[in-house]
This record gives sequence, C-alpha cells and structure tokens, in this order.
Amino acid sequence: MKHIVLGTAGHIDHGKTSLIKTLTGVDTDRLKEEKLRGITIELGFAPLTLPSGERIGIVDVPGHERFIKNMVAGVGGIDIVLFTIAADEGIMPQTREHFEICSLLRIKNGLIAITKTDLVDEEWLEMVKGDIEEFVKGTFLEGSPMIPVSSVTGEGIPLLLAELDNLSDKVEEKSSEGPLRVPIDRVFTMKGFGTVITGTLYSGSLSVGQTVEILPSGIETKVRGVQVHNEGVENATAGLRTALNLHGIDKFSIKRGEVITSPGTIAPTSLIDVYLEHLSSAPKPLKNRTKVKFHTGTSEIVANVIFFDRDKLPPGEAAFARLKMETPAITMHKDRFIISKKDIIKTHVYNSGFKGLSVQELQMRIDIGPSMLSTLLEGLMTNRELIQFDKDTVKVVHQGVYDNLKEMMIDQIKGYHIAYPMKEGISKEELKTKLPKNVNAKLFNKAIVELTKLDKITGVKDKFRLSDYSISLKGSQKEIQEKIVDIYSKEKLSPPTYKELVDRLAADASEVKAVLDMLVEKETLVKIKEEFYFHSDAVAKLKEDLVAFLRENKEVAISQFKDITKASRKYSTPLIEYFDKIRVTIRVGDKRILRESSM
Repeated sequence: MKHIVLGTAGHIDHGKTSLIKTLTGVDTDRLKEEKLRGITIELGFAPLTLPSGERIGIVDVPGHERFIKNMVAGVGGIDIVLFTIAADEGIMPQTREHFEICSLLRIKNGLIAITKTDLVDEEWLEMVKGDIEEFVKGTFLEGSPMIPVSSVTGEGIPLLLAELDNLSDKVEEKSSEGPLRVPIDRVFTMKGFGTVITGTLYSGSLSVGQTVEILPSGIETKVRGVQVHNEGVENATAGLRTALNLHGIDKFSIKRGEVITSPGTIAPTSLIDVYLEHLSSAPKPLKNRTKVKFHTGTSEIVANVIFFDRDKLPPGEAAFARLKMETPAITMHKDRFIISKKDIIKTHVYNSGFKGLSVQELQMRIDIGPSMLSTLLEGLMTNRELIQFDKDTVKVVHQGVYDNLKEMMIDQIKGYHIAYPMKEGISKEELKTKLPKNVNAKLFNKAIVELTKLDKITGVKDKFRLSDYSISLKGSQKEIQEKIVDIYSKEKLSPPTYKELVDRLAADASEVKAVLDMLVEKETLVKIKEEFYFHSDAVAKLKEDLVAFLRENKEVAISQFKDITKASRKYSTPLIEYFDKIRVTIRVGDKRILRESSM
C-alpha cells in the first residue's frame, strides 16, 4: 500500500478545515484561539479512508497571511494538494501565494475544490470556474479536476472522494532507501506517554526501540512508540504521517523545525549552494546580501542571499546563489525550499527566545529605517504577534515564545503540587529557578501578572498555585488536622512539642509533619523553631500584650516575659527569640526593647 499525504491550500476562510471535517469527521482546529477566531493558525492533521480502501494522511494548513510559515511547514512533504477556492469570493491574495508555494515546491498532483457552492447561484459558479481555469493555465493544476462542493449540503463530496482515489493511483510509491528524515511539525505531551512529536517521514524508515538523533541540537533518544493514522505500529516507512513517542526527553528540549534522523548520518550546515528562482509576481529585484527567511522541511531560518555573478536578481529570473544561515539548517541534495522577506522582524525576535529584543537591537539586525521599524513594531504588537514586556527599551518577545513560557510556568506549578500536595504553592523565587536561565526577569513578571488575571494561577502572599488547585487531605490526615488544631487552640502558649504531639496522636510522624507544615502555610499555626509550633491566634495575642508592656515599661526581662506568657522558660525563650527574629524586639544585654519599626 502506498503512503500518501494530502495537503490543503487556499485563502483564509475558504473552507479548508470545514471540508476536511466533512471528509474525515475530524476538526483539525485544535487550538482554543482557532475555535474562537474561526481561523486555522497551526497545522492540523487527520486520516482519510478513500472508497478504494486506500488510507491517506491529511495536513490542513492555515490560510491567513500571518501564518504562511506554518503553511510552508505543512506542504513540504505532501503528494497531492487539495486546493480550495470559495465560490462566493473566488481567487484571493493568499490563493495566489499558496499556489506559488506549491509550484515552487514542485507538487505534481492536485485537484481544485470550489467550496461554499450553497452560497452562490449556477451563473456565478460558472463565472468562478472560468476565472480558475484562466488562473491555473500553464501550471501543474491545468486540466486537474475542478469539483464544486458544499460542506453544508454535502454536494460534490462523493465525486471529490472518487477523484482523490484516481489521483492516489498516480502517486509514485516512495523508496525507503536513504537516511531517516522526519522534520518535526508538532511537539506535545500526552498523559501516560510523555513527549510526542509528529511529522512526515520524508525518507528512510524507523521502528520502535530505534535510537535517533534530533538535529541540529544533537540530542539522542530512543523511540518508545510509533503511531500511523492514530494506530500503534512497530515500523514506519517513507511517506507516512507519523507520531513518535520519545524516551527520556521533555517537550521543551525539542521544537518544530528540527529533524529526527539516525545518529551520524546527516550534518547540519550554515552554507548552502542553491538554484534560486525569483517569482515573476515579485514587486522588485532581490538584491545581493539581502536577509531572507529560509524555509525547508518545517524549519524557518534567517539567511543572507549571496549571488556569485550579479548584484540583484530581477523578478522572473533564476540564478545560482549561496545562502549563509544564521543558525544551522538540515538539508540534502535536491531539496526544495522557499525564501521570503516577510516577517523578518518576527523571525529575529523569535530566535532571541526568552531574552527578547529591544528596538535598538532590532535596528542593528535589520536594514529598516527607525520610523518604518517603529510602525511595523506597533502593528505587530497591536496584533499580539509580538509582546512588549519592557516599556523603557521597547523590548519585545515573540508571542509563541511568550505562550511557551506561560505553559512552562503552569507545568512547573502543576509539578510542584504533585511533589508537595500538602503545600499551598510555590514561591515566586523558586518558580523562576525552575525555568530556563535566559528568561528575562521583566518577562517573567509580566507572565505572572497575566496568568493571574486570566485566573490560571492564584497568588497567596509570596506563593503561587493553580487556581483550580486545593489541598486534598486523606482520611487519616483530615482527622490529624482536626486534632492538631484543637490541641494548639486550647493549649495556647504551652502546646506539645513536635515529638510530644506525635506520641500523643499515636500517628505516623511523616503524616503529622506534613499536616503541621500545611497548617503553617495556611497560617493557622506559627512555627517558632524546629520543635515548637503555636496557634497563630495565641501568637498574635501575645504580640499585642508584649508591645503594650514595652510601650509602658520600655524594656522587658525574660522573667517578666514569662509572666506575660504564663508559660515556662521552655516556651518563653523560643518565643522571645521569635519576636527578635521578626523584628518586633531587639536584644540589649539580657533585656529586650521595642524596635522603632514596631512603635
């Protein structure tokens, strides 16, 4: 059986995702933002069984111009393109842009779905068909099936499936020879499995238990599991959409654009010699040493174009050139690629990671005047594609990086709850240490504020917990808690020490300690020293009495303090030392006086 990948293409809101749902029953818009805004942002995936029984994988790509990089990442490994053009709108800007990308990547097979036919009459539909025929004349889609469909009424769906079956017969079976290459297009965590990546197996084969290398990072790991069309398999070969469960690696160590391969078979490179075709639709010549974005597989890298024999390449012409990468690329001979100058600002900011970039730093990297840069930045920030976190330097971070940081923070707090179920939350300082060292402090604080406003986390004094988290006591712990609170409430300033409490309760020492720590976190109890706990009400009342005594008498000796506490030296000494520690009193000789800050 052939391994075929079908990819969608077309302008935003031309019905790609709705059509895939009608064909497969799968809604490929998985992100909350996609469902709220009604547009596809990230790549979506679904399996489809054709009438012949052939199973193919579908990649649903975004149509919005701001998500072209994701579109390129999706079409890189496809065999058939399902090109959608809405009947009510016809050919639009991203129709042309997606078509050019498919042409440059030399996709050979495809068909055109004229969607939303339920919104137009027959006369209008015929006019749209004529426009499309003219649009594809002389291209790889000339003469391809053109099928009017409606995801609402179901019109044309059986014919579309039949034509896909016919096209699948024309797709050449891929060879599993050559080095293993799986460009990563998604990274996520599945409960019970750990880190999972997805991607199209460009070449080679892989199997469960195989050692693989992630490039360009060079991380080695083992494949714990392989899925194809949502089913577990032992082996996968070239052409298949795969999901790989990786052993012993967290999702933050991998990112889209990296490549899964066999160790030692492919070397990352920063210099690539290419044959470059400049589209005839381009608005101006491509100048020598222009900075561009280089797209290959699922990666996006900033590069400099260096021509060998000219200063510029006019639209419609082609020439040999060298691409000098700012970060290593994973490519092989005859790979197709796309370069663009769009979104160069976002790419630089994305590559800066958690540090972000200021206006001044961007100015040093991009050949754009200050006024234009300011205007472009303003637009990117308004659309929340870039997030400003330092007003003084106008420092920005990429939205994807910012979202990743917030997700990491949520994961760390969740992990803290699992490790310390009896604690209210993690301190801000400890949370910061659990994040990558290059996280900017102002960015971290902004994320804390935003997660709190979104009610994702809740701050209690200097600690943070997930908003939907609450301490859950086991049956025995609940009983221990009730007894401890009762004992310390009644015995006020002469309660049992920790060891005495354990003996009195006849309970497991670790459970008693856990409950005590939890009550201290909740400020029901106050921990004075390792062995000494007091009810917070008793300590608060004692503080009032002590401050009143010192205001009247100016100083207090330990013997006088014992009279105030009506407790033995066993308790009075640690208590007065506690008031020294919290800066209520200060020791002068063998007496205490009131600190100025407490007066």
